[in-house]
Amino acid sequence: MTSLDTTSPSGLLSLQPMVGNRAANTAIRNAGGRAPQGAVPVQRMFNAAMKTLGLNRDVRAEGSPRADSVRYIGKALKDAGLENEDTVGHSIMAAISSIQTLAGENGARTISKVFCDPALVELYKTPNNSPQAAHAHEEIAKRELAYWQAEHAKHPTKGSETAVAFDVGKRVQLQQQSGMMAQYSKKFASAFKNEFG
Repeated sequence: MTSLDTTSPSGLLSLQPMVGNRAANTAIRNAGGRAPQGAVPVQRMFNAAMKTLGLNRDVRAEGSPRADSVRYIGKALKDAGLENEDTVGHSIMAAISSIQTLAGENGARTISKVFCDPALVELYKTPNNSPQAAHAHEEIAKRELAYWQAEHAKHPTKGSETAVAFDVGKRVQLQQQSGMMAQYSKKFASAFKNEFG
């Protein structure tokens, strides 16, 4: 199987045989004619995913704290009329959804206590292209890390060990990368739909 590089315009050009010139060019144009700024190399994303898979060995949380968190953030953004905007909240939802895809609700404990905190709503509403976005991402990452450090101190497991292994900087980077990939995918899907119906 051939590897497809969708992080660069030249990589997107390799889509031409599959989707045609117009769709590939539209995808490149929608991506700003360049790779998403700060794109993490695939190997680092893979390594983070493999660490996250360690959560599969942890106990499944009661209820659905990851899904609840995504719903809460999504509703907060929708209520603010920001459901179609690129916000910090969308990045957080994408990061949570990525973890949920890999680990389900295993190891989630009561993480929704962090993400469903009304005090975070203003941070979620921050546009990703705003000068305040870095601060918003960092504040959310600090709160999440503090939660996991307390949980790990009370009841250490493989899952909580995985959670505390990501410092604030790594959490911010994963949030931002998840958000960029989600936005990039949305733009590509839109271009593809416009081209092929």
